Amino acid sequence: EARQHVVELLVPDFEALDVNLKELKQLAKDLAIPIILICQMGTDALRDMAKWPHRRPTQGDLLYAGTIERHADTIALVYRREYALRRNRPLESDAKFAEWKTEVLKEGGRAELILTKRRGGRGWGTAEMGFAPETVEFTDHPNRSQMATDDRGELQLGGGVQYHPALTGNA
Repeated sequence: EARQHVVELLVPDFEALDVNLKELKQLAKDLAIPIILICQMGTDALRDMAKWPHRRPTQGDLLYAGTIERHADTIALVYRREYALRRNRPLESDAKFAEWKTEVLKEGGRAELILTKRRGGRGWGTAEMGFAPETVEFTDHPNRSQMATDDRGELQLGGGVQYHPALTGNA
């Protein structure tokens, strides 16, 4: 028995592709599906954002920005201030550590989706969203702060993220 699979969405990594973006766009039209192309930021942009956590990404920060801008119908960038803050963690003995910890708690579980290009010029801007880093899941609940804590409810400053039971409804 022959099985058919329906492709509804294609999400390739741009750096792993050896394909012309024009051809990829034609494939989307031929299959009548959206293609979300994942692309890295350039190293200069990453270095700048590490120094200045409030700096939001722009189209020009994308690796191969010119090619992507020319062919994309929509360009959306993700900004997570928590990520930038964690890259600039002060020593616990530093006077700024308490302020930094408060900011990380405030920004935990939040992301901004910045639409910088929409072919046709409508519907661009910034949307605040919730973000779960362990599943890379975006939600439409930016105010449902998902703090990174350990089992005792203390701020977890290490690698993995756990959600405070009161925030997940498991309290």
